[in-house]
Amino acid sequence: MLICIMLNCYQINWTLHFMMGMLISLFLC
Repeated sequence: MLICIMLNCYQINWTLHFMMGMLISLFLC
């Protein structure tokens, strides 16, 4: 899970997308 969140952080800019990335990573991983 942490790896997926880290990947999302690098791929997505630090904005509201960060929260979306965390939610998506929680569902996918």
